Amino acid sequence: MFKTKPVSLSALAVTVSALALAGAPAMADDLSGTRIGVQAGYLWGSVEPSGFDSFGDDKIEGYDTTAEIGGVELRHDWQDGDTVFGLYASWTGTNAEGGTTIEKVSVDSEGVEVSTDQGFDTELGWLASAGGRFGTVINGNTLIYAQAGAASGRLKILETGDGAGATRHVTAYGYTAGVGVDVQMSERWSLGLGIQHFELNGVEFEPDAFDPGEIKTKGSLATVTLGFRF
Repeated sequence: MFKTKPVSLSALAVTVSALALAGAPAMADDLSGTRIGVQAGYLWGSVEPSGFDSFGDDKIEGYDTTAEIGGVELRHDWQDGDTVFGLYASWTGTNAEGGTTIEKVSVDSEGVEVSTDQGFDTELGWLASAGGRFGTVINGNTLIYAQAGAASGRLKILETGDGAGATRHVTAYGYTAGVGVDVQMSERWSLGLGIQHFELNGVEFEPDAFDPGEIKTKGSLATVTLGFRF
């Protein structure tokens, strides 16, 4: 399981409530429109291997990853009364990396035990997602929403240790879901905070020095978004 950083929905709500109270609701009485935004934030997640059955009763362990992130978002919203629904697409650059190693003990032709270290490293280069959102407007200029969609991520896997040689670059696919708050600070500009969880399907990896297996990546993003409405 991934370990969460001290980011909570209650803290998110308190922070954005303060922004909403400081804003001017009269500036934007309708949140419909197309927006482009830039994002910055933090990713924390986990890599979970399965298979790789060359080590007897021992198993290759999973590990946590963290990284600072930055990206862009494009979305279009429609407002009907206090209800807002829309579509979005986002791309996030990251360098969340980590690795795992296990000691393998074997017996050579002369009956002597030989110990070798084997494992792999991974790096998640980017995440992309697209889907829909649904929310409600409070205080005239503040949108509280939930969203969900399809996700993809680019994963680099590099075998490490004795006899290492295999490398794979692969795009994994999965889903994402999250919640957030956007405050329309003026007719054009908005400020948003969001938390998004993602899970990517397992991808196969065939090392040179031990049995193949599958690697699954999942995690969460906490982001701040500055948006511009056309």
